[in-house]
Amino acid sequence: MRALELERPHVAGNSLGGLLALDLGRANLARSVTALSPAGFWSQLERQYAFTVLTGMRRTAERMPLPLVEWLSRSAAGRATLTSTIYARPGRRSPESVVAETVGLARAEGFFETLHSGREVQFTDDVSGIPVTVAWGSKDRLLIPRQASVRSGSSPGPAGAPARLRPCADERRSGPGRPGVARRQPLSGPRDHSARASRTAFSTVGL
Repeated sequence: MRALELERPHVAGNSLGGLLALDLGRANLARSVTALSPAGFWSQLERQYAFTVLTGMRRTAERMPLPLVEWLSRSAAGRATLTSTIYARPGRRSPESVVAETVGLARAEGFFETLHSGREVQFTDDVSGIPVTVAWGSKDRLLIPRQASVRSGSSPGPAGAPARLRPCADERRSGPGRPGVARRQPLSGPRDHSARASRTAFSTVGL
């Protein structure tokens, strides 16, 4: 951030990025934090499960020749075969994106070093003094949604209560199968999460 001349930006991240965003908040290097299905809230068994799935995905991607990946990506069923572990609706991904993601997974440098460094990672600290929202997708198969309830149960007060996201207008008209942006709706406690907020709001959302 120093190289980019950024001073306490608003940060957001998913999975490992969510954990890094929370670390920035904990170090007082962020103005606010949004973490989506962040790593580090797992039990040891859940971590082993996630790492085993990720390793299997990597090994499979490494062994698949590019022509096969391209052929599979042309159909919704094939895209589901390649990416259903990380997307709830893989058929809606473009063929080009699925090919790029599969090839990127196969060739990612530092993949196993990153897994190895995460063996003892568990985020248990509070991030105080800034607004923090942590949300899990209700269909996440890797960082499972129960991690939200476990973590929110340890965060006292109304700001730590679970929250539900209300579907946007397009999704209400088209049904729950349609993708759309959702806005956060607290179930209890104040709705105003000002810059002085000091507790973490947790939610489980349907993505």
